[in-house]
Amino acid sequence: AVKEGHTRLWVANLQESLSREQIIHLFEKYGAVHSIVRKGNFASVEFENGSEALRAKRGLDQVDYHGRRLNIDWYRGDKFGKLEGKNWWGGQCGHPRYKHRVIVLGLPQGIGYQNVLDLAWEAGFSVVFIDIATSRCGFIYGIIEYAHYDDYKFALDYLDGRMYKIKKPATNATNTNTHTIKTEGGGGDDNKDDNTEEVQLRFVKGDELVSVERHYSENTLKGEQKTNNYVAPTTQQPPPPHQGYNPQQPPPATAGPGPYPPPQYPPNYGPPNGPPPSYYNQPPPPGYTQPPPPYYNQPPPPGYNQPNASYPAPPNYRPPPQ
Repeated sequence: AVKEGHTRLWVANLQESLSREQIIHLFEKYGAVHSIVRKGNFASVEFENGSEALRAKRGLDQVDYHGRRLNIDWYRGDKFGKLEGKNWWGGQCGHPRYKHRVIVLGLPQGIGYQNVLDLAWEAGFSVVFIDIATSRCGFIYGIIEYAHYDDYKFALDYLDGRMYKIKKPATNATNTNTHTIKTEGGGGDDNKDDNTEEVQLRFVKGDELVSVERHYSENTLKGEQKTNNYVAPTTQQPPPPHQGYNPQQPPPATAGPGPYPPPQYPPNYGPPNGPPPSYYNQPPPPGYTQPPPPYYNQPPPPGYNQPNASYPAPPNYRPPPQ
């Protein structure tokens, strides 16, 4: 007998030309595949969750695929050896793949993982990762990753902006996680329940989360400025200009009042029209007025100004080889 929560399936009558990636793509339409072992026309497929394996068995058994009718049953025994210890894509079980990621905005407080999973299944069952996180700005958002691009595209195109009925959490009950998500087109009782509320959820791409946080923070700041409790940040006055040395004005006779000490002026300081400092009256250094060196008065070598003049070769000159 098969144990409850069995995650391994035995697949027979596969087309020999099918690749390992094609088989994984086929079965991940129903959930996250953990590992796969292929032997000819047979294969063993292991899912990360037992409910996903049961869904794949019911959906693919006796289905024609590439000209062959698949026979799918629960895996019994160790016919093809042990399954691989790690995931087929190199990660760990339950970890994100960072591919085909959708961000769900507008989730209420206290919503559970099963509610987000039910919401993700409306686009398709190829869900491989879900999570609920809190952004740096304080709002709650959901993370959904799909294995198939078609489900990812459907969630962005058809689930974005829809209204959902969400049941408010019970205040006196021990289990506060009692949210139920229903679409706006769901049937049932037409009478409005006071314990439910309608919210609009947004589905955006995973790489747009940074833009959403920036937009949320800017709008929050603008909303705070409109309220009476908002206090604008105080701006410091720029410091006064530096009162340093000005050569166009003579120094003051006496230092003015203030906490700063009187300025110190150089010993030879004087007004602009006064006598020059003492270093201007010093004699020039020795040799300053001496005549130029004797090599300036030597005559040029013979033939210096003559065209096509021949100069004697240096003593160590060697002609190039011919």
